[in-house]
Amino acid sequence: MIGWVIAGIVWCWAATLAFWSALKAYRMYQRTPRVLQRPLDPATQSAVVILPIKGVEADTEANLRALWQQDYRHLRLIFCIEANDDPAKALIERLALEYPSLPAEIIVSGRTMARGQKIHNQLAGVLATDERDAVLVFMDADAHPGPNWVQALIAPLEYLHRISLVSGYRYYVPQDAHPANAVVCVLNAGVAALLGPYRHNFAWGGSMAIRREDFFSFGIYAAWQNALSDDYVMSHVMRRHKNAKIHFVPQCLVASKAQFDWSGLFEFGTRQYRITRIGAPLIWICAVLGALFYFYGMIAPLPGIIYGLLNQDWFLLLTGGAELILFGGLVWLRGYYLILAGQRILPQHATAIGQARTWATWLHPLVYTVNAWMLLRSACGAIIAWRGVRYRMRDIYRTDVVAREAP
Repeated sequence: MIGWVIAGIVWCWAATLAFWSALKAYRMYQRTPRVLQRPLDPATQSAVVILPIKGVEADTEANLRALWQQDYRHLRLIFCIEANDDPAKALIERLALEYPSLPAEIIVSGRTMARGQKIHNQLAGVLATDERDAVLVFMDADAHPGPNWVQALIAPLEYLHRISLVSGYRYYVPQDAHPANAVVCVLNAGVAALLGPYRHNFAWGGSMAIRREDFFSFGIYAAWQNALSDDYVMSHVMRRHKNAKIHFVPQCLVASKAQFDWSGLFEFGTRQYRITRIGAPLIWICAVLGALFYFYGMIAPLPGIIYGLLNQDWFLLLTGGAELILFGGLVWLRGYYLILAGQRILPQHATAIGQARTWATWLHPLVYTVNAWMLLRSACGAIIAWRGVRYRMRDIYRTDVVAREAP
C-alpha cells in the first residue's frame, strides 16, 4: 500500500510538471505575439555587431544580408574569421560592396590553442572596438534577424540601467521532412518557452547585447580568456553581480534553419548537453529530472491498467487510463502550443514549422526518447567536438584544445 501511495505522489509531481510546461507553452503562444505588436522603444546608442563565422552554408548569405539590412543608423559590423582562406571572407567582401553605407570590417583572428575558436574570434572582434562603440552586439552566422533586431536588443539597455544584458533566442525551422529536424524544432521550442520577463533568464550567444563598459567592468573579457561557451560564461558572470539583470526580448527570437540527419542531431544535442553538464550542472540535472518525470508519467499508469484488465478491476483500469490520458493530454497540449507559437511569431516560416506538429503532439514519446538518449550520451566525458576542433572542457572557465583538423 505504501508503495502505491509513493508511486501516486511521484506521478502527481510528474503531472504537475507537465501542467507547468503546457502553461509555459500556452503563455508563449498567447503573450509573445502581443509583445511583438508593441512599438519598439527608441534607441540611439552607437553599436557594433560582432559576428564570428567559419565557412559558408546554404543560409549564410541570406543571414548576413539580413544583418546588412538592419533598420538602425548608428551601427557598424565586425566579422571575425579564423583564416584568410575562409570562403566566408569573399562573401562578406561582396556583400560589403553591395551595402557601402554600412561600415563593415573583417578581422582575421588566427587559430587558438587556449580557448574555443568562436570565443577567440569574438575576443578579436571586441579588441577592434573602442569607446565610440557604446554597445556590443553578438550574433551567430546561422541566425536570421528581422530588420528591427538591433534596435530591439539595444532599447532595453537605454531605458533601464539595471538591465545589463539583453538576449534573444532561436527557433529552429525544419528545412525538409527529415524527422531529426522536427525533433530539434520541438526540443528547442521547449527551451524558448522558458524565457520571458522573469528573474532567471539566460544569455544566448547568437543574439545578445551588452554595454561595452559592462563587458569589461563585469570581468567578461577576462572570463572568456580560456572558455568554450560564450553564453554560459556570460550568464554565470551576470549572476555573480546582484544588480545585473538579463532581459529577454521576444522581438529577437530569430529563425535558425534546421538541416539535420540523425547523426548530426545526436552530435549537436550531445555536445550541447555535455557543455551544459560541465558549464551549468544544475540546468543539466533539471533536464535529466524532466526526462525521468516524463517517462514515469507515461509509464506509471500502465501496471494499473494491465492489472485491471487481467483481474477485471475496473477501478484500477479506469484510474490508470485517466492518469495516462491526463498526462499524455498535457504533453500533447504543450507540443501543440509550442508549434502554434512558432507559427505566430515567425509567420513567414509557418508552413515549415508546421512539419513538426505531428512530432510535437502525437509522436512526443519518440521526441523525448531521442532527448533522453542525448542526455545519456552527455552524462560522462569532457571532450567536445565542434567545427573540426576537439576540446577538453575542464569547467565553465577552463578549456584545452586537444586536436584540430589540418588547415
